[in-house]
Amino acid sequence: MNISKLKKKRLIGIKSIDKNNQYSKNSEMSEKKLVETVKIFFDIKSDAEILTNKMLPSFNEKFSNYYAFQPDITLLNYKLIFEYDGYLHYQHPFDIEKDRIKMQMIEELGYKRIRWPYFFQLTKEVAKFVFNNLVNHFTRKQLDLYSDEKFYKAINKIYVNPITHKPLTRDDYNNGYLFAPGFHTTEEVPSSFHNKGIKRFLDDMEWECNRKNDGCTCNGRTPIELKHQIIKSLNLYINDVDIDFKTDESRDYVILPKSDQRFNRFYNSIKLEDKYCNFFYPRERKN
Repeated sequence: MNISKLKKKRLIGIKSIDKNNQYSKNSEMSEKKLVETVKIFFDIKSDAEILTNKMLPSFNEKFSNYYAFQPDITLLNYKLIFEYDGYLHYQHPFDIEKDRIKMQMIEELGYKRIRWPYFFQLTKEVAKFVFNNLVNHFTRKQLDLYSDEKFYKAINKIYVNPITHKPLTRDDYNNGYLFAPGFHTTEEVPSSFHNKGIKRFLDDMEWECNRKNDGCTCNGRTPIELKHQIIKSLNLYINDVDIDFKTDESRDYVILPKSDQRFNRFYNSIKLEDKYCNFFYPRERKN
């Protein structure tokens, strides 16, 4: 037999997504979609109410010796910034350090910032967490921005059904066709994060209001549903990673930063419950 004609194995690989779960690239959140989402939940009627990729007012007056950064979204009336954080904000030490400096400058200019990690999607629980809990926490107001009407309007505008490629409807959402929060096709999984990026990820996963004694009434904490959805997406990755070619052992370390004790505690603390995971996972293989 000519061994060269046999199918060769990759040294390391991840199984491709099931053909039945091929999906549209418009199925996940992006910076542009976050702008539309913020406009809907804040009832933005005029471009004068929102800055996108523009320098903060008075930046040059206070920090004239620095190049100005341009936040993704600035709501002037609320002194509030939203930014979509891609994977480099978890991986690259320069990006992580720039974020630290930017946060100090933002606060000196009188603004607060809400970050949207690239592994978040706009579920109902995330929408309530961000647009009620986090907004009220950082603005120190008692706004009631969330409504089901706004939520369904937002998902219909920014998402498509991953199978039909048509705008996502209320029925699509209730039937589990919203892309799940988590990691699905990217290679930028937690194992690739800088140690400070791992801390940032865990801070995202374990956020809880720390101003209760200071009069904050937001009662905010990272939704338990989100934690389950993220862990499920990671487990699906682990299932799809080739086993070691000599020992047949799991290569979960390709996906998880197993040397980080805090991450291990978080990961092992979640005992998956299906009731939290009624979303679309492209790596999920139906029997």
